[in-house]
Amino acid sequence: MSLNLSPAWTDHLSDDLLVPTIEMPQSLNINPTRVLIEFVEGAGTDANMQKLLARYCVAGMKISIKDFGSGPSHLDRIITREPDIIKLNMSLLNALWPVVCPSKLCKVFLI
Repeated sequence: MSLNLSPAWTDHLSDDLLVPTIEMPQSLNINPTRVLIEFVEGAGTDANMQKLLARYCVAGMKISIKDFGSGPSHLDRIITREPDIIKLNMSLLNALWPVVCPSKLCKVFLI
């Protein structure tokens, strides 16, 4: 199961509230290790996002940065969150194609 979230959504959650995206798979008896939380690039408070990511990790869920390179690419979020998966946006690959072969760019993210 994959759930797309905006980082701005994390600004509306309280530390003491249940997180719907953690509760939903549990209520459906879905193994949390089979859940991928995909954060799209966008605005949001880093501190709130970091707290929520920690809760997802404790629940056993995987974290992804989706559409990296589509807008304001928050490279710092990749460094601080260490996502399990980084999904590159095709516009980034297309823009760099004349200069860098996409496979070489992908290898940079694998290091």
